[in-house]
Amino acid sequence: MSTPKNILFVLPELKQGGAEKVVYSLIGKLDRVLFRPKIAWFHDKKYAPFDTLLDVPMFFINKKPGFDWKAIDFLTRIIEKEKIDIINPHHFMPLFYSFYGSKIRHQRKLVYTEHSVWEAEQLSGVWKWIGKGMLSLSDAVIGVSPEVTEHLRKKHGLSTHKALSIVNGIDTELFTPGPKNGPLRYTLGFDESHILIGMVGNFRRVKNHEFLVRSFSRIAAEFSNARLVLVGQGFPDDPEGTEKEIKDLIQKMNLSDQVRLLGYRKDVRDILQVLDIFCLTSYREGLPLSVIEAMAAGLPVVGTQTDGIRVVVSPGRNGFLVSINDEEDLANALKRLASNHALRMEMGKAAREDAEKYFSLSRCADEYSHLFSSLS
Repeated sequence: MSTPKNILFVLPELKQGGAEKVVYSLIGKLDRVLFRPKIAWFHDKKYAPFDTLLDVPMFFINKKPGFDWKAIDFLTRIIEKEKIDIINPHHFMPLFYSFYGSKIRHQRKLVYTEHSVWEAEQLSGVWKWIGKGMLSLSDAVIGVSPEVTEHLRKKHGLSTHKALSIVNGIDTELFTPGPKNGPLRYTLGFDESHILIGMVGNFRRVKNHEFLVRSFSRIAAEFSNARLVLVGQGFPDDPEGTEKEIKDLIQKMNLSDQVRLLGYRKDVRDILQVLDIFCLTSYREGLPLSVIEAMAAGLPVVGTQTDGIRVVVSPGRNGFLVSINDEEDLANALKRLASNHALRMEMGKAAREDAEKYFSLSRCADEYSHLFSSLS
């Protein structure tokens, strides 16, 4: 029997964003006979649910602001001591700090995963030149959607053999439709008469919660039974954090009785099951797992016309797309769903079908496993 390959996943941090969800879910699906996953990260403490990965060695690299050679050296020593075979950094900063240890100090396999067109576009000047060199010397470059992969190919001159698409996936056996009037609806303070519009996303400027709250105020004036449910949290000292200003906005607009902020929740699956409509108002996304999870739960989705969301939402089939910061456009789309139970059911059914067909975690894990196994 061959020895399992040691895979080191490298992340900026372990807060529950899209990349973190992908890595956490992927690790859970990897065959331990074939692979031994490990994790390294650079910022902040260990966050749930990573603290449940008891069989996965985890290495915190306390990177200082700016360039930190000690962080490169620390990661290089992890690669050597842990006999890492394949390094899989997610986002550019982890790629930069992984490159020396994986391709210069040691000749190990390097598989880079890029999560958004927006991040790839940020590389300019000398960083674009450095990035192009690192990607050209990587063993594989993964885009989480065909759109991201095509952008990487064009921007960095990568071949179709090197730049591949592995579309993010979620556990469609975990995220499933459930009874709208389940016990959790009542525990949260709602009843069967309420129309629950929900969003899952940490309070950061990119998620554009303000747009959703302002648009919802137009709905609340017409639908007394409409409620907005926001799942997510802000983080101390985050310069992009918006939690306080959103709380202030809700109070200023006299929406405290209609908007519920639930903070971080471990039961997102159960919350999705009791919602009626899902909404994501981001300025940009890679491939939004929160939308795919909502679709798997049988929810119609209203999202903004931005790169990643357009990949997932099919207007008129499983939801609607609206212009960013067009409050009337968003309010009208939400009103259309709030007022039509049959339309919600029809679109929710299509959303579930699309999630199972295109965005399953099993398919995503199989493709990563195949790639890892092919590298020797």
